[in-house]
Amino acid sequence: MSVGKELERIESEERARKLREAPHILHPAGGLTDKFVYEPVAQGKYVYKTT
Repeated sequence: MSVGKELERIESEERARKLREAPHILHPAGGLTDKFVYEPVAQGKYVYKTT
């Protein structure tokens, strides 16, 4: 693998990691935050309960 391709791969992985850790993105399996709980009901649709 060339150095350029390897750098592109590393940068792509870093962008993906930052997106996954962004607080405004919901995990597709549901989750718990300090303000609400959410569960998926359809692709891209969630139900939630606030505390």
